[in-house]
Amino acid sequence: MKTKLKRAQILNLSKVLEQLKRVQSTRFAYAVARNIRLIDNEVESIRQAGAPPPKQIEYEQKRMALVHKHGAKETDGSLSMESPGNAKIANMPQFMTELAALRTEYADTLADAEKREKDMMSMLSEEVEIEAYEIKAEVLPKDLAADEVYAIMPFLVGDVEAALQKEDK
Repeated sequence: MKTKLKRAQILNLSKVLEQLKRVQSTRFAYAVARNIRLIDNEVESIRQAGAPPPKQIEYEQKRMALVHKHGAKETDGSLSMESPGNAKIANMPQFMTELAALRTEYADTLADAEKREKDMMSMLSEEVEIEAYEIKAEVLPKDLAADEVYAIMPFLVGDVEAALQKEDK
């Protein structure tokens, strides 16, 4: 069967299908495995498109080195955090001066990163047609979470309501 999904949905679907590998139902597991295989090339192309170039990685490593250099330290030597992901900076004026110099040095890289991010957001919102393997409603396992069912809905065929009613009996 062919279906249209946005690339962002395909990435989400990929994550959910990976989680669903745990399901014990053989027929359902087969459908999951088939769909993983069918969307694999699209998922890989999205991931490659979103991978940062070497210069951007280099910039981020140097930026983090500045954070470690100027960050306030705990007694054990680790960075003191203002909030999760935000280190306290001991000497903010010096840090900002060095960060500004780093941003100037990598201005082209940062501009490219901003453009790549916009392009990536645009790419994720594009709808593409993919080949999918139908998942029959009657093979749905009992222990699926709502987000898992929602992710696989484009592949479901048959009377889901009837399958759920049989399951409740």
